[in-house]
Amino acid sequence: MKSWYLLWFLWLLPIAGCSQASSQHTSQSASDMVISSSDSDLATTQPISTYQKNTIPRSPELAAMQMIERHCQLIDGETSLPVNCQLSYREKHSELVLYFGHFDSSHHYITVFSQSLIVPYCYVANQYQQNGEVTVVIYDTQIQRHYSCHENNWSAWESVDSEQLSPFAQFALSCQSDQAIPPMGFSCIVDWFEDVPVLVLSFASMNDVDQSANTPMSKAIKQFCRAGLKQYGDALYLMEVPSFNLAKVTHCGGFSETEWFPIDDKKDVELEAKQEKII
Repeated sequence: MKSWYLLWFLWLLPIAGCSQASSQHTSQSASDMVISSSDSDLATTQPISTYQKNTIPRSPELAAMQMIERHCQLIDGETSLPVNCQLSYREKHSELVLYFGHFDSSHHYITVFSQSLIVPYCYVANQYQQNGEVTVVIYDTQIQRHYSCHENNWSAWESVDSEQLSPFAQFALSCQSDQAIPPMGFSCIVDWFEDVPVLVLSFASMNDVDQSANTPMSKAIKQFCRAGLKQYGDALYLMEVPSFNLAKVTHCGGFSETEWFPIDDKKDVELEAKQEKII
């Protein structure tokens, strides 16, 4: 990391605070839920729709698993919780997987989620005679352990069967593979300031800096910030335009950001001197 970033990072980090994620909720419009009289005959003869399959439980067992799944999705979407959650169930086998970046955080949050997630999940699995299992995976050390709902027992820690990459590591690898500026309009690398991940976005010109919604730039920032906050609890992104000798640093939590500042003060003075000579 270039030395000129240091003062900006020191200014941003103390006031960044703890990140919080807001949840978004969508609602089904009334027009999508009402079957008109002209469609009443079709409704009794056509196969059940995809919408109905996803919202109307076909059995108490499925309804109970869907409730656990929704809880898991809420945990997975909350950036202030350093855990990724995934639930899979098929016939008489189900598995709840909790992914942690670090061993220390896993020890604490397994205790936190024991009564609110693991116990309810195992209750459902045992009630409907499923082969229910909880798996805990640690990204940093690539180890895992299993908990059997039926036997009520944790296994010893062991190496994972195949490498498990965290969402943050997946993003960093994809960022490195897209070094060239076209067609995204920018290049990116993942750097570090002390223990805080920093996404560095480099642009050819100021016209390429487009933070509008759904642009490649905004999507990359959103993906990086979510993964960085989730795994490390903090994250920054830096936009730089070397041809203009300008850069800007923003905290992923949205708590603070700098104005555009000179990347290299010495270079900035030299440019001003050249302009004066031309004038």
